[in-house]
Amino acid sequence: MASNTIPKVLIVLGDATETVDTLYPYYRLQEAGFEPVVIAPERRTYQMVLHEVRPDWTITKEWEGYQINADLAFDDVRADDSLGIFFSGGRAPECIRYDEDLVRITRHFFNENKPVASVCHGVENPAYADCVRGRKMATVPKCRFDLEVAGGIFVDSACVIDGNLVSGRTYRDSGHFVGPCRLPLSTLDTILASAIVPYSPSCRTHLAARSQRSTRHAQPGNPRPVSPHDGRGAARSDLRDDAGQHALPATGE
Repeated sequence: MASNTIPKVLIVLGDATETVDTLYPYYRLQEAGFEPVVIAPERRTYQMVLHEVRPDWTITKEWEGYQINADLAFDDVRADDSLGIFFSGGRAPECIRYDEDLVRITRHFFNENKPVASVCHGVENPAYADCVRGRKMATVPKCRFDLEVAGGIFVDSACVIDGNLVSGRTYRDSGHFVGPCRLPLSTLDTILASAIVPYSPSCRTHLAARSQRSTRHAQPGNPRPVSPHDGRGAARSDLRDDAGQHALPATGE
């Protein structure tokens, strides 16, 4: 990615992607100076939906949402050109996760230790791509099995940070996990002091602790900090950090 271009962040979606899951991060990324690039199975217009579990319902109720245009089809994506990737939720991940090009794209970001974010059903994409083994993630409870059967660790929290991976349960957690996922991992510590996003208390505490550790290692005579990931992008369990727990309902989808 050329240094004189706006950093790109891929947003993965398909038919019946959840509207708030998608649009809240989309516009917050723009606000922070990134270029959100919508990618999908084909380059066309996609119908989004609205999901909610009503008090008198035991399953998700669905309404028609806005439409959104995909900038690129999966097979046209050059993952090297983008800084990070965001997996949106809704019903789309159930189908698009089997796309071979999406698997290729997903593995690139995990293998290269680039910033990755996911919300709700979005976890189904990295789970199918075999990228979540040993990784802690938040997701909607109904997708807990999808995560755990692929070797992931379910955490019922509004914001879970596991190395380069940031996740939330549903769109109701957007105010907690979208801020941290906007910051590129490579510059996280340097921008923290003048951060332009309002973090939730637990995520702010987590990131401040990271910054303090990096500052100590940066002193003369101190060695470089050990990377929390091995060469394949998998988190080392002995160095993994997580955000604190949030007592918030996760009834979005």
